[in-house]
Amino acid sequence: MAQLALAEKSFYAGFCLDETPDGRMTTASLLARLDPLDEPDAELSARGLFETLSVKPNNTVEEIRVPAGPGVLVLCGVTWQSDPQDDTAPSLPLARADVFLPLPRMGRLLVLSLTTPSLPDLPFYVALLSKTAHDLTVSSSGAMAGSSPDSGDERRGSIAEDVRADFG
Repeated sequence: MAQLALAEKSFYAGFCLDETPDGRMTTASLLARLDPLDEPDAELSARGLFETLSVKPNNTVEEIRVPAGPGVLVLCGVTWQSDPQDDTAPSLPLARADVFLPLPRMGRLLVLSLTTPSLPDLPFYVALLSKTAHDLTVSSSGAMAGSSPDSGDERRGSIAEDVRADFG
């Protein structure tokens, strides 16, 4: 996870290992990053993301609307292979949920990527991811709520604070 977080230039990487009320173990990881966004129209950007991400046959793609604007939710199943060169190496089925939120006033695309092998707990994790996306607000100046308009780094820090508030 650390290598992926560095490779994707994530500003947040979190890992959860917990026990559910019924005694099962559950685990998930979350990566959050801000990518450059060239399209100044959030609707057009979200529509383009939807079309591009819908091409993959294993993706379930939905358009979403949160207070920050339009976005895209992608659900898919993936398999983690301990040794990609060896078909007999141990593997682990994973569920992945990604939220893509164009933030054109900031010139950024917020990407939240949650992965879990705890398939029975996926609805809980997706609800938590949804809460984070819905809690995110962008002011009219393009700065994140509570940030200083003087510094782009502060805007990024505020998004990180919003993600940490929901995921720890």
